[in-house]
Amino acid sequence: MLREPFGEIVHDSDAAAWIGRVRLPEFAIYGRDQPSASLGPPDDRTREGLFELTVRDSAGTGPTRQQANAVRYLIDNEPAVCRAVLSEILASQRYGGLFGWLNRKLGLERQTPEELHNLVRCVGVTVSDAEVREYAHIGFDFEVDWVLDLSVVFHPAQGAVWGDRTAIDCI
Repeated sequence: MLREPFGEIVHDSDAAAWIGRVRLPEFAIYGRDQPSASLGPPDDRTREGLFELTVRDSAGTGPTRQQANAVRYLIDNEPAVCRAVLSEILASQRYGGLFGWLNRKLGLERQTPEELHNLVRCVGVTVSDAEVREYAHIGFDFEVDWVLDLSVVFHPAQGAVWGDRTAIDCI
């Protein structure tokens, strides 16, 4: 089924979600060229900037207006969203337990999103059915060099916050 702005999406009743792909060329820059050994090479879709898109639908009524607004916002403002998300990834590196401490002690702490080009890779995007005002929250799942499991949840009015893969479920 083709739904604007999601593109081609298919309902997965087991997951209570709509599944598709979203093109995010700015996010594709990260982890695409000469990734670190722990990331390994990206797949072809990631190189092309296509990421799996999951649109949660616990009510079973289809994507909401707020979910559509969130995806439109992401597509229209991708560079700014990417910068906000990557800033949270930098924060996770600084404050992320043992690895954060070790990075600080060894002087390996990254300071800018550009320094993350070879150390992080987005592996999926989830649009929550939790909404605040006109937008739903968007979760970005990442592979990173310093932890096994990292996500950043973004909302146009509330900003971004990092957590583990359950972060999108905790908002």
